[in-house]
Amino acid sequence: MLWNQKQWQKTLLIACVGIGIPSLATADTAKAEWSYGGATNPTKWDELNAEFKTCETGNR
Repeated sequence: MLWNQKQWQKTLLIACVGIGIPSLATADTAKAEWSYGGATNPTKWDELNAEFKTCETGNR
């Protein structure tokens, strides 16, 4: 049996929703190691991670 255009559209929509929903759920749960305010503001970046040590001197 051949699918018609409506069946393909419905299948594509279901696939896109199935892929998109899990990625939306994880997007809000990820926390950044640094911020522009609060306890992880720019003056503290060098203390947060060894890779951020150059932030202490202001050099790249």
